[in-house]
Amino acid sequence: MTWPILDALIIGGGPAGLAVATGLARQLYKAVIFDNRLYRNSKADHMHNVLGWDHQNPAALRAKAREDLLGRYDTIKVESATIREIRSMTDGTFQGVDDLGRIWAGRKVVLATGVQDIFPDIPGFEACWGRGMSANPELSIHISWMARRFADTVVFYTNGSLETANQLKLALEKDKDAGSGRIKVESRKVRDLQMGIRFASEVVVTFEDGTRLI
Repeated sequence: MTWPILDALIIGGGPAGLAVATGLARQLYKAVIFDNRLYRNSKADHMHNVLGWDHQNPAALRAKAREDLLGRYDTIKVESATIREIRSMTDGTFQGVDDLGRIWAGRKVVLATGVQDIFPDIPGFEACWGRGMSANPELSIHISWMARRFADTVVFYTNGSLETANQLKLALEKDKDAGSGRIKVESRKVRDLQMGIRFASEVVVTFEDGTRLI
């Protein structure tokens, strides 16, 4: 089944897709949002650095944005579907095929899918992600500066990578906190991770030798 041509096919129902749809609705454009309900921050209980929504649940932000959008404008619809294929047509339009086999035609396609994290093969890593876990090698030094505002000691875990450990130690050579022992680099291989019980973001790290750090 092919639906009538729309002005835009918006792939992604997170903040980006909802923001695009709101802007289009203000100009009476017809668009459909394809939302498969998979969000990068779905495990987070609260979000920050968004004016007017500090320490609020990200799911509530999406729900409020959708409520405002669909309650005020009638040119936007939301489909709980995943687009599996995009076709560029000879007339300059596009066709999107969803996971139910339906074909959607649009003059423009907006990719608002965000990113998908690829987790290392460590038991418990995904369960801790978004609750007490941060993993970003490229920004790890910068993140450690922020962490020092809240913690007496900051530890980098390289999961057996001596190369990464040496790079971190080199980058921290002139860091006074590293010299005092406040910043540490731990290169032992991690066996598993699990959430602690003392507070919500506590993570227990167990190494292959059986020792644990919290």
